[in-house]
This record gives sequence, C-alpha cells and structure tokens, in this order.
Amino acid sequence: MFNNPIYPLLLLLIAFVPTQGYFSYYGFILVTIVLLYFLAIFIRKSSKNEIYQTHPFFFIGILFFSAISYQGIFHNIDARVMVKLLVLGLTGYIFISQFILKKNTSIIFLLLVYIFISVFVVTNSPDPKIDVYYLLKESPMALFQGKDPYAIHYTQLYPNTSNDLGYLPSSLIYLFPFVVIFNDPRFGLIFANVISALILYKLLKKNGYSNLLISCFLFFPQTFNILEFSYLEPMLLMFLLLFIYFFINRKLKFSFIFLGLFFSFKHNYFIYLPHILSKIVRRQSIKAIFLFFIPFIFTFIFLYQSSAMYKNITPPFINRILIPYLPEKFATLASQNTTPITDKVLIPPYYQALSVPAAMRHLAPNMNVELINKYGLILLVFFWLIILTLKLSFMDYLIATTIVYNYFFYHSFMNNYYFLAQLILLSIIFNAGKIKFEFDSNDRLEL
Repeated sequence: MFNNPIYPLLLLLIAFVPTQGYFSYYGFILVTIVLLYFLAIFIRKSSKNEIYQTHPFFFIGILFFSAISYQGIFHNIDARVMVKLLVLGLTGYIFISQFILKKNTSIIFLLLVYIFISVFVVTNSPDPKIDVYYLLKESPMALFQGKDPYAIHYTQLYPNTSNDLGYLPSSLIYLFPFVVIFNDPRFGLIFANVISALILYKLLKKNGYSNLLISCFLFFPQTFNILEFSYLEPMLLMFLLLFIYFFINRKLKFSFIFLGLFFSFKHNYFIYLPHILSKIVRRQSIKAIFLFFIPFIFTFIFLYQSSAMYKNITPPFINRILIPYLPEKFATLASQNTTPITDKVLIPPYYQALSVPAAMRHLAPNMNVELINKYGLILLVFFWLIILTLKLSFMDYLIATTIVYNYFFYHSFMNNYYFLAQLILLSIIFNAGKIKFEFDSNDRLEL
C-alpha cells in the first residue's frame, strides 16, 4: 500500500483542483504531505520496476471527480454544466461497458467525445481572461510577420502591467498552423492530447482496460481548464510520450529528437536537463546528444539575432527567457488577490501560488519579497541535489523533481500541478499496462 502512488495522487488532486492551483492553507498542507510521501517512497524504493495493484475502479473514480470538479467557462454557466454532464455521461458509459458488458470502450469513440467536448469548450470561451491565450495567439503571427515576438506589445489584460512572452521559439512554430487555420492556439492542445492518446493506445496494446486508462488521461481533472486557458503542458506530455514510445521501439533517432522538443518549448523544465544529459553522456552517444539539440536551433537563432539587433541594451529575448526575474511591482498589487481569474478579477495573482514562497508571504506579509524567493530557491536546490543522489527510474525522477520544483518555486499554479498529476498518472498507467521503459540503463546507445 505504501508504495502505491494512487494515494498521493488523490491527495494532490484534492489539493489543487478545487482552487484551480491557487493558494489555500489546506492545499498547501496536502501538497506538503504529497512531497513527503513521494520522498519516502523514492528513498526506500528497492526496485525500479516495482509492480503494484491498481483497481480499475480507481480510474472510474478519477473520471467521476473530473466531472463534478469542472469549473471552466466562467461567463456561461449553462455551458459549464453541459461539460460536466458530458463527462459524467461518458463515465457512466465506460462503467457499464467495462464492468457490466465486459467490453473495452472504442478508442475512436473516446477520441470523438474528447474532440467534441474540447471544441465545445473553445467555442463557448472565445475570449478567456488570461494573458497566456493572447500571447500564444498573437506571437506566432508576429514571428511570421518578421517582428520580434519578444519585443512587441501584446493584448493587455491586467492594469499597470505589461504582457510579455516567456516561451521558447519552438512553441510559436508549433502553434502557427493552428493559429492560421483556426485563429485559436488551443486547437494545438487538442491535437496534442489526441496524439498522446493514440500513443498510449499503441503502448497498451491488448490490455483489457487500455481504453479505460486512456480515457482517464484524456478526461483527467482540469484538462478542459488547461485547454481553455491555453497552457502548453499537453504539448510537453505529447513529446514526452513520443520520446518514450520511439525509445521502447528502438527508433532512437526519432526518440531523442522528441526528447529535445520536450525541452524546447518551456525553459521551466530545464531543471531536468542535468540528469537527462548525464544519462545520455554516460552511454557514450555523441549522435544522441546532437539529435537532442536539433530542436533548439530556433532558440539559438533567436539568441544570435537578438545579440546582433540589440547591441546597446539587453535583448528582449534574453531578458524574457534567459534572465528569470520576478515582476515585484505587479506582484505587490496582486498580493491580496485570493480568487481565480474571472471577468471581475484583472490582476495577475503572483502571490497566490501553491508553494512555499506564497505560504511565507501569507504567514509573514511584511517579510522582504526577495528574501522569501531566495529561501525558496535555496530549499529547491537542496532537495533537487538530494533527488540526484537517489537511484530513480526515469518517470520517478521526473515526478520527484517536479514536486520539489512546484513546492519551492514562487510561480506554481494550475498548469504546473496538472503536469505533475499527469506524470503520476502516466506512471500508474505504465504500471497497470506493464509498460517497460528503461532509459536509465548504462548500456551503450546504438543509433
């Protein structure tokens, strides 16, 4: 029981789903328990491929929780209720199909339902009140119009703030066709989730509960909130699964390119790089390292062009991407904001993150902001170094590092905890489907 990650996953969902990742004392306490739970599991874990039992009812329970906890489409309560009913109806259908009729639900049916609900969410929320949506909608067009997407002005939602692009160039390349065709970057997220589901279908093969597991991934709690707000995490999960799929099938050239794509969208997760690169280098494959860095060509181009264009000032690309900073004057304005962003809340809630710095801010409101963040960073590095000393499998390492990163970093919200929860779910799915993925072997890589 103690080694089964379904229990901390349930605690994590209860911690961040009801508040959509914003700070609450009960959420912070639960996340703390999850952190300690996983650290205890990983420290005492004796086997990288330990098998534990996960009852299929667990996945039905996740689907039911997803249905009742959905909070999206703020301005249209009827549409929100419709999404709840659709997911609830699907849950009932899957339950009858799997446990009464003893039939595996059709993957085509699951994908069609997912696409229908996703398009319904997007069309009923054409103007979500969040800066990410406008950044991802306007930046691809700016790039292909020859403008510097890191220097232009974007649609401004929050008073007394600027809306700046903080994603790597590969994300703009990926989203460009979806913005051109649909005038909405969120269709790129729908596409990513469909591809991820098909990869899981291929990996799970003839497992009797394969489509139940896939439905849990597709209709996971907060999935449609992530979609509505245009967060990039579904693309990261897609590239991660593509990396795993091609690695398992020994098509390593594709595998390492997709691993590079995983890192080339958001620099937040560069924290994984030392461990990943050390594994590749240890296996003495120079070609694998070269393939891994191919997707970074767009980043290198921007770095070169920015250095050439802005000779007397710090280039916007470097300022936005390579020099992390905290916009304190904006955060101070938002320090009292305790509610999710709605039509009436227009201030970015930087200090409502579900993390240690936010908790310190609440407990000691007069404490220096920079000092709070330094404490968080020191603790993050300390626990990160501890994790590096543990002998963890690839998925366990991602989970442990993501927990520590979210817990101690000042900017950890719904998308960060959604990504963590999906990583935990994938490890459970791999265990249930007996998917063996051994990236951590010291055997020489042959490409």
